[in-house]
Amino acid sequence: MSSENKYSPDRDDVIYAVYLTLHAARTLFPQKTLRVAISELMYADPFAWRAVGITRAALDAYLQAGKKRIKGIQRAHLTDRKEMVDHVLDRDEPLSQEALFSYWRETDRSVISLTSENLKNSLGNWIPFDNREAKYFPPAAIGFKFRDVFEGNLLRQLAEQLSGE
Repeated sequence: MSSENKYSPDRDDVIYAVYLTLHAARTLFPQKTLRVAISELMYADPFAWRAVGITRAALDAYLQAGKKRIKGIQRAHLTDRKEMVDHVLDRDEPLSQEALFSYWRETDRSVISLTSENLKNSLGNWIPFDNREAKYFPPAAIGFKFRDVFEGNLLRQLAEQLSGE
C-alpha cells in the first residue's frame, strides 16, 4: 500500500472492528493509549481534522506569503480529542458503525491557525468556510496540504469578502 491514505469503505469496516475490540478492552489500557489508537485509525479517513475555518492571523500570514511556503500554521481542533474518545468509549454499549463515523466525522473539525494561537487556545472569532466535502486542507503525511490553486484561491476569496464588509 502506498504511504498516501486512500479512502476505502472496507477500511471503515476494519476501523469499526478495531473500535469494538478497544471498547471491549477499554478498562485494560490507559486513556492516552486508547486516544492515540483511535485517533491514528481515524486519521486515515478523508474527513480527518476537516478544516471548517481560519483565524484572521493565519489568513493574513497566507496572504502575505503569497505562493511561498510558510511555517507556523496548523490545524486547531474545535473539540478536544480526549472528549471525542471519551464519547465513543465511555459507554456501556459501543456505538453502531454508522453512529461512530457520523459522530467522528462531524466532531473532528479544525480551524487553520497560527501555531501560537493553537498553543494558547485563542482562536478568537475565526472565519468559517464551507468544507463539507473535505476538499480543502486535506491531511498529508504530517500536517495538511496547501495548494495555491485550491486553498490559495479559497483564502483570496475569503479576504475579498472580508474587505467588502
